[in-house]
Amino acid sequence: TRAGIGYVSLPELGNLFLAYPDWPARYAEFLERAGPLLFDRLALVARDASSFALLCAEKRVADCHRRHLAEYLAKHRGWAFTHIE
Repeated sequence: TRAGIGYVSLPELGNLFLAYPDWPARYAEFLERAGPLLFDRLALVARDASSFALLCAEKRVADCHRRHLAEYLAKHRGWAFTHIE
């Protein structure tokens, strides 16, 4: 775009377990098992960007799967995140 901001949809990073009351534990386990495959496309996007944002419909980070994504990437890839609420 003219502002230099692009958008890439990565539905594979969505929360498949939102309907379960224990979705945070399920999603964290899912990331540990499938993370290397799930983050291939994100790594391609990040390679060409100095920064990027993970967006979700949840208002609070504590209620959102993006917190788990950030934690996984920090742990396994050494990426740093700032959560904005």
